[in-house]
Amino acid sequence: MSEIPRNNADSPEKRGEELEKIEAKLSREEIIALGNEICERGEVFEFTGIEPVAYQKMKTTDEAYPGFSTNTDEIIKLLTAQGMKLVPQAKHNGQFFILPAESNSMDDCISPECLVIGDAMPEDLKRFISSLK
Repeated sequence: MSEIPRNNADSPEKRGEELEKIEAKLSREEIIALGNEICERGEVFEFTGIEPVAYQKMKTTDEAYPGFSTNTDEIIKLLTAQGMKLVPQAKHNGQFFILPAESNSMDDCISPECLVIGDAMPEDLKRFISSLK
């Protein structure tokens, strides 16, 4: 019995097309517009983790400036437990941050570029983050 080829979401061809869309860089104006659109929806996303290099930089900052903001490991615990949301620093200035879903304190923020882009992320969030890197 021969297997019928299927062009579904799990096929290598489909995943390649999705990666091309994600990896296409956006202009600064497009990044700001997409970021604002994501923020306005007010969605809570699953926390996908922090890139290892970014984590090390954040830990170095924690050690250099103790108590300046929430400790990196505590932020990760909050993000893991609550999920994450994208918030603007100020309306339409192009600066965005990731906060735990239940926090409104910029002491708990991390940069979106620090995030691991995960399969569970919506495509627009993947595209936003990859365009910042």
